[in-house]
Amino acid sequence: MAVDVKNMSDEEMKEKLLEIKIENLKNIEAKKQLELKKPKKIK
Repeated sequence: MAVDVKNMSDEEMKEKLLEIKIENLKNIEAKKQLELKKPKKIK
């Protein structure tokens, strides 16, 4: 995800970083849910 930092103010950068963090958290949560749904075959 390329972000053009040069033309951004600090506020915009903070907001963008927050958005990216939230996206990452959502992805991590989704992966966890998938892991939980998989049948456990490892004994």
